[in-house]
Amino acid sequence: MKEYQATVKYYDLLYNQETVGDEAFWLQMAGKSQGPILELGCGTGRVTFLLAGQGYEITGLDNSEPMLVKTRKKLATRTPDIKGKVMLCKGDMADFSLENRFKLIIIPFRGFQHLLTVERQASCLACVREHLDEGGVFVVTLFNPDIGLLAGKENLSRVFEMQRAEPETNYTILRYTRNTHDYAGQIIRGTFIYERIDPDGTLESTEYEPYRLRWTWRWEMEYLLRLSGFEIDALYGNYHCLPFPEASAEMIFVCSHAS
Repeated sequence: MKEYQATVKYYDLLYNQETVGDEAFWLQMAGKSQGPILELGCGTGRVTFLLAGQGYEITGLDNSEPMLVKTRKKLATRTPDIKGKVMLCKGDMADFSLENRFKLIIIPFRGFQHLLTVERQASCLACVREHLDEGGVFVVTLFNPDIGLLAGKENLSRVFEMQRAEPETNYTILRYTRNTHDYAGQIIRGTFIYERIDPDGTLESTEYEPYRLRWTWRWEMEYLLRLSGFEIDALYGNYHCLPFPEASAEMIFVCSHAS
C-alpha cells in the first residue's frame, strides 16, 4: 500500500467482515496450510489479527508507515500469545527478502493491484515464489474488471461510496470517490474524499487522498502466474469458493509451485 495518511484513520471503520466478507475464507486457507503465513499488504492488520487469534504464526509486510504504526499500536494491546504470533515489517511487496519460507502466502483484498506495472507485478510474483515453501499455497485476490463500468463516463465529479458512524464519537464519516481511467496503462487514477460530520450535522473536515489501482484481466493474470512458475489450482468468483463466473466481482487465485 501507499502512504494513505487519511485513509488509515478510517480504514477499520470502512473495511470489516460486513463490507469485505472474507474472514471465513482466510481461516479456511490457513487451516489447510497448517504452517507459517506471510501476508503482503497487511495494512492495519485486519486479516493479520484474525489469523493470529486462531493460533497461526503470521508475518505482515506493508510499505505504508502510517498503516504499520496503527498495526503496531493494535499489537501492543494484544495478549502475549497473540504478540508471539505476529511479526510486522516494512517492505515493498515487489522487492522483499525474508529469512523464512512460508506454507501460505496471501495478498488479500486486492493489494496486488497497487502494483501499477507488469514489471512490478512480475517482480512481486518472483519474490512470492522464492518465499513459498514446497507444498505451500499462494492466494491472491483481484477485482474482476467490469468492461461496461470502465468504458463509461469518467467520474470527474465526486460519487458517494460509503457512510459509517464512528462508535466512539458518533461522528458520521462519508466517503466519495472521483476517478479517471488510463486505458493504455489499465490504471484507475482516483481520489478518495472523506467528510467528517459532527452529531449536529456540521461538516467538521474534508480530506482528499489520491490512489492508483491497476486492473488486470483474467487471462492476463493467469498467463502472468504461469510465467512466474505457478500452477493455478483454483479460481474462485467469491469468498464462498464458488467457481468463477464471468459476471463475478472477484477473482481469487489459489496457486502452488508448478511441477
